[in-house]
Amino acid sequence: MDDIKILIVEDELLIATTLQRKLVKMGYSVVDIVSSGMKAIEVAIEKKPDLVLMDIVIKGDMNGIETASKLYDTTRIPVVFLTAYTDENTISKAEATGAYGYLIKPFQERELTTTIRMALKKHEETMKMEQLATTDSLTGIMNRRFFLQAIDKEIERTQRYGNRFSLIILDIDHFKKVNDTYGHSAGDEVIVSITQIVNKNLRKVDIFARYGGEEFIICLPETDYPNAMNVAERIRQNIEDNFIPYDDKKISCTVSIGVTNFHENGDTYDKIFQRADAALYLAKNQGRNQVVYQ
Repeated sequence: MDDIKILIVEDELLIATTLQRKLVKMGYSVVDIVSSGMKAIEVAIEKKPDLVLMDIVIKGDMNGIETASKLYDTTRIPVVFLTAYTDENTISKAEATGAYGYLIKPFQERELTTTIRMALKKHEETMKMEQLATTDSLTGIMNRRFFLQAIDKEIERTQRYGNRFSLIILDIDHFKKVNDTYGHSAGDEVIVSITQIVNKNLRKVDIFARYGGEEFIICLPETDYPNAMNVAERIRQNIEDNFIPYDDKKISCTVSIGVTNFHENGDTYDKIFQRADAALYLAKNQGRNQVVYQ
């Protein structure tokens, strides 16, 4: 067993410690035992277990069902419920949280093993499907569809708290020429290399996606105009200075970049994108390999 870590959320200590002994005997690692929903979320964020075993009835303001929903939204850690309740209403509420299974107390060791194994397998498959739906297959970064969801949340957060963010659109100059001269495999290598260069110039909080073809888009949370321009210029310069090896050749590339900021008073994603896209258009028309703000 590959050191699978489990968090137990149970407010009856005797039941919790008995369960812990069973899990350890079966080869699992128990990271902690907690008795409330808030503590469960706190420990899950800190210790990152692979699975949470949670009683539906626990201490605190949140019951197990409410905790499981918040926990999964926050951490994407799968939850298996432990419950003595068998009524249809409780079970349907538990299933509605997206829980990965439930065990009716008292349960046998074989039931526990099977439920844990099935929950972990189902979660792995779900994560693979989510990754396919949210990432670009060539570069591994966010795809356009998922970026649009992320930017909507960023706009909402910005409007709520009065922060600002910047948007960058980046396009590889003369990319068709790269494909025509060296082939599409070389074009793919250029896209991957540029993705890596851009990533090195971004923070963890920045939202970076392949928007389509040779075009990329970046959201810089809590970033004003001067700092956004600095980031964009640094990316442009790094790409210009870099030679991308392909077979026995070295391919040089440049990019054109459009930059804008979120404006208060009714700014929408469409308006923000149009400004950044217009700035990119100017950068292209003015000779490429430059950064333009609008």
